[in-house]
Amino acid sequence: MRRLPESLATTHILLCGLIFGSAIANPQRAGLLPLIALPIDWPASLAFNGLSDALIGFPRNKLLWDAAFYMVLGTIWFYWIGRVLQVLFRWATNTR
Repeated sequence: MRRLPESLATTHILLCGLIFGSAIANPQRAGLLPLIALPIDWPASLAFNGLSDALIGFPRNKLLWDAAFYMVLGTIWFYWIGRVLQVLFRWATNTR
């Protein structure tokens, strides 16, 4: 439990790199793969989907912007999930 926030954040950024890297490298084959990130990173999805069309004018760069946004905000999201779980676990084990 000691390294849970860092472990979740690291796992998330590696998986995002794999998901978006595959989609960028071969959009015909793996172009829909980033849809996995939508429900997993739902706070980032809510924030980004509304701004996506306004901020990005070039479809070619869209996957790069999506990858950067989900990697940053999603990693922060998973770090805080791990932090909350860590605090809850410590609280649960210290109250006995």
